[in-house]
Amino acid sequence: MRTALSLLALASLAACGTDDLSAPTAAHAQAPRLVGQAPTLDLALTGGLTEADHVEVRPGVFVVRTLHERGEVSVLDLGAAREAELLDAAESGTTPPPPYPGTGEGGGGVDEGEEPTPGEEVGTTCYEYEYDNYTDSTRGRNLFGGNPSWYAVASALSYSDTTGPRPVRNDYVSTYLYTSAPTTVDYAYAYGYVYIEGRYVGYIDDQVNPGTSAVATGVWTVSCRERDSVTVEMQTYHYLYDGDQYLNIGDRVTATVACCP
Repeated sequence: MRTALSLLALASLAACGTDDLSAPTAAHAQAPRLVGQAPTLDLALTGGLTEADHVEVRPGVFVVRTLHERGEVSVLDLGAAREAELLDAAESGTTPPPPYPGTGEGGGGVDEGEEPTPGEEVGTTCYEYEYDNYTDSTRGRNLFGGNPSWYAVASALSYSDTTGPRPVRNDYVSTYLYTSAPTTVDYAYAYGYVYIEGRYVGYIDDQVNPGTSAVATGVWTVSCRERDSVTVEMQTYHYLYDGDQYLNIGDRVTATVACCP
């Protein structure tokens, strides 16, 4: 797993606040040049799907409409405390505590299954967790009056427990983006395209105008049954604009978790 990633030669970034600062990745290179305007949906990254082809299921979380209507993709509400645990774990490189049901996690993604058959062997617990993230900032303290910073993480979790009277299963992936300016700017933006098992499922988005930071997050259900693993990938964008200065940067994060039996 990756714990840090340098996105650009940041010395030149701080000195050239009006240059296009897109990260040199193949996917990001497809994005249009953005100068002082809100980024728009990149159809090259959505497979041609437009905003009308998505539905906002939680504030700032947009799922492909057909996948949502068929029940193939859903977004969980784990609660602020649990989502903070996932983020803290990815930032520190530790494993978050298991997602025990009935602790205010919202209930989504928890499958209690059927009562065990008499004589059936029970008593196994499996917990798998992986993540990928990056964090960076400018140097020199001369962009927007200081050093803007940005952060992204994608994580995947699989959990099963048959030690109790009813089997419990919980599988999901989480995506998180953060863009921060050292002072109030005209526009702050965080945007991420989300892919599960190579399939585009939707995007997360937060924007403030004006403001100092944008935060976008989403926790997505996955089907880990009859699979060896599940992979989540996110193409990220961080965008800040103020007067004659702007920052436009992004990359990809990918995490693969082994599925519990």
